[in-house]
Amino acid sequence: MLDTDINFACTAFIAMFQPVARDLRFALSMIRISSSYERIADLAQEIALYDCRMPDIFFETEKHLMEMFEVVRRGYRETDGLRERLVELDTRVDNIYVETMEVLEKDCNIDAVLTARHVERIGDLLAKIGARLIFIEKGRRVWVK
Repeated sequence: MLDTDINFACTAFIAMFQPVARDLRFALSMIRISSSYERIADLAQEIALYDCRMPDIFFETEKHLMEMFEVVRRGYRETDGLRERLVELDTRVDNIYVETMEVLEKDCNIDAVLTARHVERIGDLLAKIGARLIFIEKGRRVWVK
């Protein structure tokens, strides 16, 4: 619902004020960013429904994701070093995902596989939000990963 409200407000802003440059980048990026946050919430809600046992290595992901959230939060004020830090953290999340999948390969527990995949996807979405913040500030697209 909040995502829809943000999209509507940004669309109305674009239609009424015909922004250019940074203001237009901001409005368009907020539409994409709000969708990413909604997707993160959807993935977290789905993870909460699963009842499965995860390998110990998997739980290292939590500190990296929480740090990614913090890096993105700071990125709303300052984008210097944002890309590099998110690349580093997302690489860590990806590596843990690969290790987790290697362990889960033996069990073939679909809930555990989906949990690992959703957590890895949350990291990807946070990286995309960071890339959007850089786009707003610098006016250029960057790939975080």
